[in-house]
Amino acid sequence: MTTPLNQSVFSKAIQRNKQDGNEIDIRLIKFQAVENGLPEGCERLDLVPTDELLNNFTIATTMMKEPFEQLLQECRPICLVSDMFLPWTYDSAAKFNIPRLVFHGTSYFALCATDSVMRYKPFMNKNLGIGPLSLCNRDIEDKAERGKNSSIDKHECMKWLDSKKSSSIVYVCIGSVAIFTASQMEELAMGIEASGQEFIWVVRPDNEECLPEGFEERTKEKGLIIRGWAPQLLILDHEAVGAFVTHCGWNSTLEGISAGLPMVTWPVFGEQFYNEKLVIEVLRTGVGVGSVQWKSIDSEGVKREAITEAIKKVIVGEEAEGFRSRAKAYTKMARQALEEGGSSSTGLTDFLQDISAYSSTSN
Repeated sequence: MTTPLNQSVFSKAIQRNKQDGNEIDIRLIKFQAVENGLPEGCERLDLVPTDELLNNFTIATTMMKEPFEQLLQECRPICLVSDMFLPWTYDSAAKFNIPRLVFHGTSYFALCATDSVMRYKPFMNKNLGIGPLSLCNRDIEDKAERGKNSSIDKHECMKWLDSKKSSSIVYVCIGSVAIFTASQMEELAMGIEASGQEFIWVVRPDNEECLPEGFEERTKEKGLIIRGWAPQLLILDHEAVGAFVTHCGWNSTLEGISAGLPMVTWPVFGEQFYNEKLVIEVLRTGVGVGSVQWKSIDSEGVKREAITEAIKKVIVGEEAEGFRSRAKAYTKMARQALEEGGSSSTGLTDFLQDISAYSSTSN
């Protein structure tokens, strides 16, 4: 049930390290989606298309237990690398608990995405934060080239932004998972238009037909609509962008914080509601549109008036300067974390030293 090394997206890096004499390898276990009546690539709970197929997902997930336990026993890894998209981290659907397998005598260290920490925290002796990783890529010239299809060239997008005033553009991107209904797309479009602000709106290809009739023509002097993938880091970093309308996915949330932007928050499902609380109540760098119900697909319920109000509040409202000031302060803190002596740099150093110390004592 393991996948050959050359099928892994990490295979080149792994092979280079092996050639340098490092004892490293990668083993993958296939998630049997199609074999259990699920669509191809349906490897996350939020991608299960109907409630009727939830049991199929549970069965497919449970089938991972035996090969995963066997693989852990064979490899006995010192360090396990993980992230939130592992299907077996959803304990409500799975019949076994991966953190217990990992930390009960099998692995001694784990690297995991920040939004996975709460799943692992009960089993951890030490928790070291590393990041924001998006800042590590901001100086790479071709950072926008991710092999995705877009309706606009990144240089054309930057040229459009270069013609705009500082902090005047609202960037709207609600992630790659939630599918908005036609009525919700209309509310979003009308909310953006009524705000009177210039904008960039990234529209999913499967939502493109839901744009209200005449909207694009009416707003062509104020807005830029990108169909498909957008060079998000480049856009967020541009001085013309003054706010980010986001679904509060953890990557987007960190990217918005790292860019020093006030946010209009629109959580759709999962931990996004917790991330919204971080932005609004802890950092105080954003305003919500009133999304209170989990909607992993067919999102609906937010009204245009709330969208308009939130956008205007973070861009031109009386509190706008306060939002911007606090957002810039957190950007400075994020950058300092990556510098020598910063929390991220120190965390990574400590992690590597811990692994080295364990390796020395175990040999």
